[in-house]
Amino acid sequence: MTLLDRDTWHEIFATMRRNRLRTFMTAFGVFWGILTLIILLAFGSAFESGLSETISGFGTKQIYIWGGRTSLPYHGMRPGRRIQYNVADIPSIKAVEGIDLVAPRISLGGYRSSNNVTRGSKTGPFKVLGDYPAWGMIQPFEYFEGRFVNAIDIAESRKVAIIGEQVYSMLFEPGESAIGKTILIQGVYFEVVGRVHSTRTGNSADEDAATVYIPFSTFQKAFNMGDRVGWFALTAQDGFTPGEVDENVRAMFKRRKQVHPDDSQAIRGYNAADKASKVKSLFGGMRIFMWFVGLATLFAGMLGVSNIMIIVVKERTKEIGIRRALGAPPRAIVSQIMQESVTLTLLAGYTGLVSAVALSELFGSLLEGSDMPLGRPEVDFTTAIAATIILVVAGAIAGFIPARQAVAIHPVEALRA
Repeated sequence: MTLLDRDTWHEIFATMRRNRLRTFMTAFGVFWGILTLIILLAFGSAFESGLSETISGFGTKQIYIWGGRTSLPYHGMRPGRRIQYNVADIPSIKAVEGIDLVAPRISLGGYRSSNNVTRGSKTGPFKVLGDYPAWGMIQPFEYFEGRFVNAIDIAESRKVAIIGEQVYSMLFEPGESAIGKTILIQGVYFEVVGRVHSTRTGNSADEDAATVYIPFSTFQKAFNMGDRVGWFALTAQDGFTPGEVDENVRAMFKRRKQVHPDDSQAIRGYNAADKASKVKSLFGGMRIFMWFVGLATLFAGMLGVSNIMIIVVKERTKEIGIRRALGAPPRAIVSQIMQESVTLTLLAGYTGLVSAVALSELFGSLLEGSDMPLGRPEVDFTTAIAATIILVVAGAIAGFIPARQAVAIHPVEALRA
């Protein structure tokens, strides 16, 4: 018997037609298993790509350092001391090995505070930040108009401002140029020299859109901030990991601010590469879990196929005995049973695979343009091939045990059945 034997295929499909309900229920288990596996992988991929895009908006070399409170006594000083940075710290942080760009920053009223910004009769609450030109390179913008803070703005303490999209939409008319117009912040007028669009996504992009950026030196003088620095944004040089630079900067500040070397609360920070690494590890665990759940569901379907094939063998015991008595070799019996099992598995699995791809495309079209942090659910070619191989192997295994049981029956006993 070969795979091209027309009589064998006719017999297989005739058996399926005679037992439509049993065939359907058996096939549904395999269908549901492969559908679950592919849908899980497709949406896991969509979630991963969406979150990866969000993380890519932050970059992978950025390091953020801010002050906390000491948690350990040191050199006679009690814990609870507030760590405050100032302009004199800038040369020290630039001297740390592995540092590329340094952008001191300060926020009017605190990190999450907003301030009323006015233009004519229009007013809106926005974040106001004092920045150096380096920030525009650490976290690049797209420019609708104008530019970002430059070195001359810092040197001359110019009263200029760069505004985000939300600031523009609330204070200006649609289509109106913002360049050269003035806005009022706490009684001080600033000339708008730039309008920017954030390259980040999610909440970070929303924050950027509702922000006014002014030169750091102007910020200090206009709002009486003295030499205070709120926090630092840094990048690592090529050849240095952000983790190494992060540790070097914290160690430097602990020495400079007289903080206990083991104090983990005084010098706080955020390492973009470290967060990205943790997210990748999370994705790896999620993929393993999704494969486990999908394969477990598929395995349950294969148990159903195997059980049904055992019933088929019992129903056809007399037929098998006659074939054995007429000289059919054991491999012919095994081959037919396994062929029937693989055929049923592949038909159900292929239907499940096609349905999963169709559902992924449907959900992908529905998600386009939405604010959900998801990419497009997709089933890659490698996954489809792996699923097909799994189906073939699973179908063969599901049919092998009943097939072995069939050839173990003695022809005489089979004829008596």
